[in-house]
Amino acid sequence: MLKRHFLLQFILLCVGFSLGSAQIGPVEVIDNSYLTVGISQIVSADLNNDNHDDIVFSATGSSGRLAYCLNTGNSSFEAVQIVDSLSFTKGVVAGDFNNDGWMDLVSIGNISYDVNIHYNENGSFGERVLVDSGIFPSINEVVAADFDEDGDVDLVVIGQHSIDHHRNLGEGVFEKEHILTTSSSEQPLELLDISVMDMDDDGDLDLVCGETAGLVTYVNSGQAVFSPVYHSIVTEIVWRAHPFDINGDSFPDVIFKNSFGEVKWFRNDGSGNLNFVAILPSFPDFNSLRTVDFNNDGALDAFVSYPNNISVFLNNSQHDFSEEYVVYQDNALYMDEISTMDINNDGREDYIWSGMTHTLAFHLNTNSVGIAPKRPSELASIYPNPSNNYFSVSTHMSGKYQLKVYNIRGQVVLETSEVYSGTNIHISQLPPGIYISVLSSEIGQYSSKLVVR
Repeated sequence: MLKRHFLLQFILLCVGFSLGSAQIGPVEVIDNSYLTVGISQIVSADLNNDNHDDIVFSATGSSGRLAYCLNTGNSSFEAVQIVDSLSFTKGVVAGDFNNDGWMDLVSIGNISYDVNIHYNENGSFGERVLVDSGIFPSINEVVAADFDEDGDVDLVVIGQHSIDHHRNLGEGVFEKEHILTTSSSEQPLELLDISVMDMDDDGDLDLVCGETAGLVTYVNSGQAVFSPVYHSIVTEIVWRAHPFDINGDSFPDVIFKNSFGEVKWFRNDGSGNLNFVAILPSFPDFNSLRTVDFNNDGALDAFVSYPNNISVFLNNSQHDFSEEYVVYQDNALYMDEISTMDINNDGREDYIWSGMTHTLAFHLNTNSVGIAPKRPSELASIYPNPSNNYFSVSTHMSGKYQLKVYNIRGQVVLETSEVYSGTNIHISQLPPGIYISVLSSEIGQYSSKLVVR
């Protein structure tokens, strides 16, 4: 039976309430004006290089926009600042696309179904630059990562009937390559959402998609040549597919919802093969899902939004997510996009959410112990591995890390005190061999064998 934990249930008659848990602080509203109507995606990035992650969001509708709120460094945010006014802005992603040390933004949408890059010029944004256009009949999502392992951040964009890789040739110059189109696909091609994860444990980043053809992964050759693998064994439309390690075996599984109103768990066998395990009846018809170790037990829980509610569903020993903690409820708000980030640099992931009609807000994570994932692969990873001249750091927790690389004699051969997700580490000075890389932060340590060719 689903157990729901409410503090002071009599205040349910109020417009809104928050859970008085020792782990979640009170709601802090950043903005509840027209500027936060129709938020379609929330991401975090340090836009002004002050070592504090800022909030970036896109908003859809005829008066859509790309905007951000700077982190004051004092557990609060400055007022909303508009980067660009773009109608029907469906999504945003951040990355240093021209390798100048500043986090740029890529937005998708607009009346012409565009992909635009907004270059960060020392903390401010100039005119948008068109990357692609005319992705009809809809453009749905964009993700960014170094898919071809050349040290430059690439893009993958999905439209309703296309999935394209935009290879970064350097300095933010992109070359478009079709991954799959309706004419080249063996299945009907309609894409709804996309995530990035190393699904087959080979050291490079793959794609996880929800489609009308079901759950589909696109396996990366290591050079951004992707091959589709279809996993659904029944006819179902899949969306909101989210990869994370559910059962603690260090391999990312997938949770998604389908056209029958079901939320399903598919388990990864370690080689990227995903097999149906269970329907999760406790899950609501969620709008957005992220993962965080809410109760500090080493298992990743599901932080979700669904109409009027922001909640966490706990990952228990049965992995049925049957226990719900309501973080916030407001019957006047249709809860939609969510995110997590370390707002106050205390090593704990905090909770950010939006109400579709208006409102951008957050709750600080007040867990005195902090988050300590027992599965290091959920904390950080390095790729490509094996490496030649460099490797990149990918972390699932925001903030600063320290890096040490040891040789087989235990000697430190490379050390840096400021590493962030997306940082490229150059290793051309290291002779070929086997090394140990150690990433450390306040929340834990991640060690990995590194092979230098």
